[in-house]
Amino acid sequence: MKKLKYHELANEFPMRDEAGIKALAEHIKTKKQFDPIILWEGKILDGRNRYEACLSAGIKPKLEEREFDGVDEAVAFVEATNFSREWTASQKTMTAVSLRFKGQWRNQTKLTRKERDTLATNLGVSDNLVGKAFKIYKSRDKDLIAEVKSGKIGLPKAAKSLGKSVEPGSTKPKKLAPGLAKINNEMGSNFKTFDELIEQMKSGAVTTKTPPPDNSVDMKQIGELADHTVDELREIYKYHKKKFGKVPDLKSIKGVIEFALFAKTRA
Repeated sequence: MKKLKYHELANEFPMRDEAGIKALAEHIKTKKQFDPIILWEGKILDGRNRYEACLSAGIKPKLEEREFDGVDEAVAFVEATNFSREWTASQKTMTAVSLRFKGQWRNQTKLTRKERDTLATNLGVSDNLVGKAFKIYKSRDKDLIAEVKSGKIGLPKAAKSLGKSVEPGSTKPKKLAPGLAKINNEMGSNFKTFDELIEQMKSGAVTTKTPPPDNSVDMKQIGELADHTVDELREIYKYHKKKFGKVPDLKSIKGVIEFALFAKTRA
């Protein structure tokens, strides 16, 4: 029998460790499997632990195929069956936000007050906590998201850690330059240093043509990246025009960064 795959919605929840699976397998051997493993779209939506325990015990798992009217209904199901009373507000909120990005929030870049308030009410948490979870998810920091879901760190502390990096050999976090933090926010990236961003550009990984924030050129932002004052940048801008016969392309973040890199090479 071919092993079943886990549904992406199910993967938003933590599984038991090896010892926990073994204990559940022993329980199923003596007590049998009561609750069926729920399948949707041919994948396990609920019951991954029971499934692995059945395989470990050499018992044919009891399966049940369900139909849902879209992702949002499936999300409501997995929340109802998996949210634990022992979970902290941060764990519950981070998981709920992650699930919604699989459905109704899939293409969202901003969270409306109504959406934030509705989810906060449904979860019984503050709207501020929902806002923090949304911000953390958009940072794409998978390790940080996992730590919140596991209960190792709460959302307030996790939100404060965004926009900070740690230098090698140091435990003291270093705050990102506002310019780089702004670019991370606009691009949905998580670059820790300017050099890391440049390397990604050179490799072709960063090719976005997203306009700069507010569709305007932020010379202060460029200055933070290139380590120059705004007045110095103006002179470099003129030099660039004279040297290349055209003004720098500052209509995209990529162009802004490229100009910052050019300015960084100038004394």
